[in-house]
Amino acid sequence: MALSAEERGFLEAHVRKHRTPRSVSGGCRIILFCAEGFQNREIAKRVGVHERTVGNWRRRFTEMRVEGLWDEYRSGRPRTVTDDKVAEVVARTPTMMPKDATHWSVQSMAGKTGASHTTVHRIWSAFSLKPHRTGRAAGKGLPGKESCAGLSLILWENRSLGAWEKTHARARLM
Repeated sequence: MALSAEERGFLEAHVRKHRTPRSVSGGCRIILFCAEGFQNREIAKRVGVHERTVGNWRRRFTEMRVEGLWDEYRSGRPRTVTDDKVAEVVARTPTMMPKDATHWSVQSMAGKTGASHTTVHRIWSAFSLKPHRTGRAAGKGLPGKESCAGLSLILWENRSLGAWEKTHARARLM
């Protein structure tokens, strides 16, 4: 496998860098051994990986060069709770009261919105919503807590798509 001087410099630098992810530095090391003319079996022994792993790195580098060293995007499990459902729970919590109680419980909110009790609890935790702390008691000694839910809703509506974790972290700080 032939490497340009620029590619060789990149690979050697990333093998030495401490902040380079282990998978990338391992791939760089494998490619450098490939460029020196070693066979997959020898490289696998030296690096401590399976021969297939060496073959995969060799193939990825041959097809995509340096860009092939970085991990491919993995989507993970798709979301099952829609943005509308989250917005509904967040909006309903501070503004509406249940007919038969003084505040929302996880079970009553789940029944009203159609979400599971676990989902409601996760949403409330993410936005630091505490329906049992609303009313007169919430205002004493806790300045700004009444507007926390409204602020969370505003931040939620203005979020960048797919980044609700950052949004709820900002809401907690405020």
